[in-house]
Amino acid sequence: MVERRGLLDPCLVPEAAPAMQSALMPDGLSFDQVGTVTSVTKDGSNVNVQAVSTTPLDELTVQIQDAVTAAGYRPAGMDNEGDEAEVFFQTGTLAAGQARVEEGDCEGQWDIDLVLLDRDAER
Repeated sequence: MVERRGLLDPCLVPEAAPAMQSALMPDGLSFDQVGTVTSVTKDGSNVNVQAVSTTPLDELTVQIQDAVTAAGYRPAGMDNEGDEAEVFFQTGTLAAGQARVEEGDCEGQWDIDLVLLDRDAER
């Protein structure tokens, strides 16, 4: 979010996460076709990615699935309610994470919260 006159305006172009945070994303994971990554953190064995997109929900869930699959995870299902969606992933036989997509504060905006098992943390 961008600050304007001391207030955060969620409808302005979101600010991309700093390069140091983006470097925490799993190898091969790119949100270039998905949206703007606004935050990346590691929490134990999980990588948390927050992003914003204006792509229609049906297309967005497929783009997220494609991006995470390109990073070596396997799709494990999808639930699209029309106003929110979840995309599930696995690695080997383990559940490896999910992306939650919810309507943002601005019309046509979607907030993405992706949590993935950090496979490098297991090594």
